[in-house]
Amino acid sequence: AARVFLSDNFSLKGSWSTMNQFSHQVAATYLDLPTNLWMPSTALIKPMHSDQGVLGFIYKFSRGLSLDVECFYKRMTNMYEYTGVNTMLPQIDHWEEVFSEGMGRAYGAELSIEYRTHNLQLGANYTLSKSERYFENSYHTWYPDRNDNRHRINLTGSYRFNRRFELYAGWTFHSGNRFTGKSAYVWDDEQGVEYEIYGSPNNYTLPPYHRLDLGFNWHHKTRKGGERTFNISVYNAYCHINPMFGMIEEREGKMVGLAYGLIPIVPSISYLWKF
Repeated sequence: AARVFLSDNFSLKGSWSTMNQFSHQVAATYLDLPTNLWMPSTALIKPMHSDQGVLGFIYKFSRGLSLDVECFYKRMTNMYEYTGVNTMLPQIDHWEEVFSEGMGRAYGAELSIEYRTHNLQLGANYTLSKSERYFENSYHTWYPDRNDNRHRINLTGSYRFNRRFELYAGWTFHSGNRFTGKSAYVWDDEQGVEYEIYGSPNNYTLPPYHRLDLGFNWHHKTRKGGERTFNISVYNAYCHINPMFGMIEEREGKMVGLAYGLIPIVPSISYLWKF
């Protein structure tokens, strides 16, 4: 990584990173569930590898306002997709034989604006990106990744009234995740069978995801130098039921998409003691 200061307020930055990941997710469905397993690399399953390059600049305005812009490109190899039986609990007998090997790429730009004072902190982040995969056994060319979220927006804010009390909020938005669904039906008159036709993998997009999180912290210093924090927070404050998965059905000769959500508003209370 390198950063060059052209003035007191303006600087250029760049970085290059490479990484190997030796664990692989064995998921029988495209949902992120606790039943998903993580298995190690073996003589047959190589470690996943990625290279990422970043270029950008930082400009600091007066009175605590700063602008950060980055462009990135990421290349991934030795990626694996589980091709075993589609059940809630994946079968791990001979799991090395039910993987398809491929590669991926992701690129885009990110813009961040931050404002800081002694008590107030505000931030806005926007990302425009594209994430793709290529698995020769699945499709003949590049296709969108399941988490190919073209637009991402994060708005955060916190205000510290004094040393003890702090209020914070965060709003998250991103384009919907993708899933694979049938595109049409074809009727075979000779055999009297109806066939399902599929397009490219991940050919459908779920509705956008967004939620608001709110929280309140009460900090207390102990006599021995420790710290106690009492937190009250609300996840998904306006109770927007975000879609988790989708299905395609045929109704009256038309293909209809259905999205399903599960998680409503979730309040929580926590207590942290540092000693």
